[in-house]
Amino acid sequence: MKWDVGKSLRHKGLTAQEIFEEQFRGKSISFGDLLIAPRSLDFPQEAISLAARLTPKINLAIPFVSAPMDTVTTARMGIGMADAGGIGIIHANFESLQQKREVEKVKRGGLITEPLVLSLNTRLEHLECIRKEYSHVPITDDGKPNGRFIGMITKSFRPRPHHETIKDCLDDEHMWPIATVKISDILYTNGVVNAQRALDLMHENATTALAVINDEKNFLAGLLVAKDLFGAQRVPAHATLDERGRRRVGAAITTFKEDYERRVPKLIDADTDVLCIDTAHGHSKFAADAIKWTKDTFPHIEIIAGNVSTAEGAAFLIDAGADAIRVGNGTGGACSTHRITRTGTASANGVWRAAAAAHAHRVPAIADGGIRNSGDILVALALGADTVMAGTYLAALPESAAPLKNIIIDGRQSLRKAHRGMASEAAQRERVVARYGAEHVRMPEGEEVYLEPEQRTLAEYTALTMAGVRQAFAYLGVPSIPELHEKVRSGEIRFDVEL
Repeated sequence: MKWDVGKSLRHKGLTAQEIFEEQFRGKSISFGDLLIAPRSLDFPQEAISLAARLTPKINLAIPFVSAPMDTVTTARMGIGMADAGGIGIIHANFESLQQKREVEKVKRGGLITEPLVLSLNTRLEHLECIRKEYSHVPITDDGKPNGRFIGMITKSFRPRPHHETIKDCLDDEHMWPIATVKISDILYTNGVVNAQRALDLMHENATTALAVINDEKNFLAGLLVAKDLFGAQRVPAHATLDERGRRRVGAAITTFKEDYERRVPKLIDADTDVLCIDTAHGHSKFAADAIKWTKDTFPHIEIIAGNVSTAEGAAFLIDAGADAIRVGNGTGGACSTHRITRTGTASANGVWRAAAAAHAHRVPAIADGGIRNSGDILVALALGADTVMAGTYLAALPESAAPLKNIIIDGRQSLRKAHRGMASEAAQRERVVARYGAEHVRMPEGEEVYLEPEQRTLAEYTALTMAGVRQAFAYLGVPSIPELHEKVRSGEIRFDVEL
């Protein structure tokens, strides 16, 4: 049998344009439905760079962002993502002051500059409510975060029956087992905490917290808690840092006017590097209003806006002032929008459409949702994304905020990470009802899922994931994300469709 090589050369796969705009136009295509044809390699794999643009002003060593979900990104995930070369977005299910504190932990290596503080006149019944959430509560003379430091309420504190206020307990020997340290003794010149020094001091004083005081007078400058410092001792060379050498971190804001007008100033004060408009339907007046108010009030801040999955939606947000576009409607692992509303776009379709519009305006695009493995990341990048945002993909890790729960599986108790979508019934109840009333509750568009805990750390997991992406770049013979984009748009890189 004689092989017709010429005929084979004429069928090298489909271009992205042929897939989405011609042969499969109108078909829903996910990242996992596409395979990319390998190409020749003429450079060593070590030459591959995964450097990416998050926004026009913020660059990352890897194209990886953790989602602003309350079971994914708090300070611990934010520190880990920055150290890996990506960035984390602190979720907005926190009250605004608590969210600010989480940002501060990332930026300053654990130092909480405005901790919850009480005065000597605080009644004990009020204190008991607070101690359910906070293990260490500083006391100042005026009850303000920068007041004169008096002492610390810790877990060992047990008031006597006749006591009514904290002042009544001043003589209680169990009230103040806490060490203090001057701020100049634990900060580097760039304002970042020397975490190892702080942990050593805690060990020496047999405590898990330090009250940080002003150098000259006994005024409270902040609070350090041991659990916030672990993992913050060393910053890798490839970490995502600001101009002062501090870890970069983002924070989510909502589209409720009364919320973002209260939340944004606090986040700006904490030196948040980028804000992320967190809404399922970004192509809306409310998202545009949030962008415009924030940009008018704080012109220097970078804003990620979304979610959208159309070229029109991307252009709308860019016109409103967005610096990056978050792409994805209903594609998340804990999202049920497609089933509940029958709206949205498949992951591959949305990125192809919205990223093209974003790039036309020189604005980066973030693929959000549908990421299950390194191959999905490759496809998202190939279709025009500059970075990818992951939620469920990271939720099983030890650094995630997902709580561990014992659930029954096949009649046996099994420990699982409880992860949920931000539009789930439980998340809505905590966020919306508590703040704005039951009339704002919507039909849930998210689910709670139980994930087997991942034994690998975030650093190990991310390194392995990015190794897979680099291997994929080698198969395609491209050394960078911009070149990948160029060769996909030109039709040099082609696809097979597995529908």
